[in-house]
Amino acid sequence: MKNAFVIDMGSNSIRLMQAQEEEGRVHCLQKWLIAARLGEKQAGSTALTPAAIARGADPVAEFVEKARALDDSAPIFAFATSAVRDAQNRGELLREIRRRTGLAVEVLSGEQEACLGAAGALGGQDGGLLDIGGGSTEIVLCRGGKIAFARSLNIGCVRAKTLFREGAAAVGDWARAAFSDCPLPETPPFAAIGGTPTALAAAALGLSAYDPKKVDGYRLDAPQLRALTEALAPLSPAERAARYCMDARRGEVILFGAAILQAFFAAYGVREVRVSESDNLEGYLMEKLHQGIL
Repeated sequence: MKNAFVIDMGSNSIRLMQAQEEEGRVHCLQKWLIAARLGEKQAGSTALTPAAIARGADPVAEFVEKARALDDSAPIFAFATSAVRDAQNRGELLREIRRRTGLAVEVLSGEQEACLGAAGALGGQDGGLLDIGGGSTEIVLCRGGKIAFARSLNIGCVRAKTLFREGAAAVGDWARAAFSDCPLPETPPFAAIGGTPTALAAAALGLSAYDPKKVDGYRLDAPQLRALTEALAPLSPAERAARYCMDARRGEVILFGAAILQAFFAAYGVREVRVSESDNLEGYLMEKLHQGIL
């Protein structure tokens, strides 16, 4: 079995996964995360600031160094999603990463992001996938082992924080409007990925330290979500981090993400989601495996 590494440059976090291929499947060994907040831009601008470019390049360089220290013969892949995809000056960030690490970052389209999330979370099985990210939210339906529907919406927890700095109250209407423009042909059981559902699952479980094995497969329903939102709302981000197992940066945006999830439940009549630890990191390496690159 050989190692492979993949880096995900998301709007809220930059993540690294070490994985191995086993019998045509990708097996995650470990994941690391740095909250870089690439999606936090000036309102009305899509440009990455010099500070944001540094916040993006520094974690990638750190993760490349970590990967090479663990196995300097293993391939390292990297992809970027909404924050980089939307940035008018994304070339500056991509060139800086290439200069510092030699790594070429693939910028995914919204549809690619959706399909890779489904590949990781559903593993070829039929069902629905909801991916609440920092800059975008993806919805995918799989039927007969194939993608039947895939859509990326420009709603996310970091984007919401930029637009609705006064609080999360207006986010629900914003998200419901986006979902209303995206009617679904069916509503099968949904898996949910991203920092919002995993953090909420960990909070619902009362974990003092994050445990991916306990979070994976947790079923989060609408009454639980309402109760969690009511418990989190009066707390500061630091208090949320102290009381629940989430870092302070996740604590800053968790109510925005929860409002998007509540809007999803309401818009489509979905009663619960199954939280998945497997996501677009696994999906990306599965794609490379199918292409014969891994």
